[in-house]
Amino acid sequence: MFHLINLTRLDMTYVGDDSKAFAESTFMKKRMYYNMRIKTIQRNTSNIMKLLKICKRLRLNKFEMQGSKFTKKLQEVQREIEERIYINPENKAQF
Repeated sequence: MFHLINLTRLDMTYVGDDSKAFAESTFMKKRMYYNMRIKTIQRNTSNIMKLLKICKRLRLNKFEMQGSKFTKKLQEVQREIEERIYINPENKAQF
C-alpha cells in the first residue's frame, strides 16, 4: 500500500488514511532496520578485512624470520665445510 498512493479500494474494502499511514510507518521502520543491517555487515566485513591483513603481515614476518634463520644455519654449515677443507685438503673429495 505504501507504493500505491492512489489506492482507495483493495478487494472491495475501503483503504483509509489510517491504513496508508500504518503502511508508510511500517515501510519506514523496515527501511531503517535493513539499512542498519547493511551498515553492520559492511562494518563487520571491514573489520574482518583489517584482521586478515594483520594476520597476513604476521605470517609473512614469521616466514621471513624462519628464512633468515635457515640462511644463517646454511652459512654456518658452509663455513664448517670450508674450515674442514682448509684444515685437511684431503677431505675435499668427501664434500
